[in-house]
Amino acid sequence: MKYLLLTMTFFVSLSGFAVLTPKPMAPGLYSFKNFQVAAKKRFEIVYASNSAGSERVQQLRSKNYICTNQGREIYLCSAFLSVQDAQNEIAARVENYLSSLKLKIEPALGEATLISEAESLTEWSMPQEVSFHNQVYPGYRYLQTATNSKIFLGSPAEETFLTEPNGKIHYSYSLSVTESKTVYLKYLVLGEYGL
Repeated sequence: MKYLLLTMTFFVSLSGFAVLTPKPMAPGLYSFKNFQVAAKKRFEIVYASNSAGSERVQQLRSKNYICTNQGREIYLCSAFLSVQDAQNEIAARVENYLSSLKLKIEPALGEATLISEAESLTEWSMPQEVSFHNQVYPGYRYLQTATNSKIFLGSPAEETFLTEPNGKIHYSYSLSVTESKTVYLKYLVLGEYGL
């Protein structure tokens, strides 16, 4: 009975996170298809050297903003906001920008090489030329976890993509929108690219 239990434990632990050599991305010219907003964050700079500024910091904190003193009574306050209407707010700007970016993937020049392997993360190097945003990269790093896969172009990573098993590729980038001298918004945008 002990032997059976030990054997079952061994196979269960092996099946926790299977490490598979990644396949190269399908070659071709990928274009922008759609986008979604993954996060929206509002930032406000508050000068708290007077009572009105101090009251504003307290007011923002009461609305769950995190306010950090940047020195000389200047606070940077920030909070995540709902993304419910965010897509409509930035649609024209995002679509114009992402539709101008083409992702060109050449045929792979070889097999992926394992760089590092840990319990929850495996990293590979893929010899496959990728052109994006007026840059040509001779290959990319492929990170695989139990929940997702990411592709990094450049070293250190200049561009980041999320990949799905169905072949969809999502370009991840941050869009900043200035509302006033002291208020700006940042959106985490995932642009979908396909053949």
